[in-house]
Amino acid sequence: RENCLITINEHQFHFNDHLSSLLLDHNQISFLPSAIFDSLSMVEEVFEIDLSFNNLRKMPYIEAKEIGLLKVDNNHINILFVNRTYNVRALEAHHNDIQDADLFQFGSAEHIDLSHNHLDNIVGLHEMGQLEYLDLSSNNVSKFDYNLKYSIQNIPTLATLRLQNCSLNE
Repeated sequence: RENCLITINEHQFHFNDHLSSLLLDHNQISFLPSAIFDSLSMVEEVFEIDLSFNNLRKMPYIEAKEIGLLKVDNNHINILFVNRTYNVRALEAHHNDIQDADLFQFGSAEHIDLSHNHLDNIVGLHEMGQLEYLDLSSNNVSKFDYNLKYSIQNIPTLATLRLQNCSLNE
């Protein structure tokens, strides 16, 4: 934390199969090799991975069975897309440059914060069968409000939807 790290050796955490939290926030990391997270695939549950306040431009590839909290907020991520299923309970991706969010791979999430981005498109929301909290505040929701209305109707567990400071049409 706050070490001004720019990069991390891809074998930094090898042979550490008991790692339950990884806090790399408040650094200057712009890229993380996927091999850095290989040892996490042996851990039953990673409680927290905090990569917030860095210089990441895309989501890192994380191989883990389950992640309690994944924080990638306050970076420069412009597309929220991963090519494998992330078993994440809570995703904090606020204060980025996200324009497109593909949530299909986050189907088991209960809490998602995408506030303070530049969202133009969001897909996969209707697949979020366990979602309880969704924050889309300070985004241009009007560009996809029909999709949003349809999706919300299909999420029976959704208890909190935050849309403050959004330009809604209706």
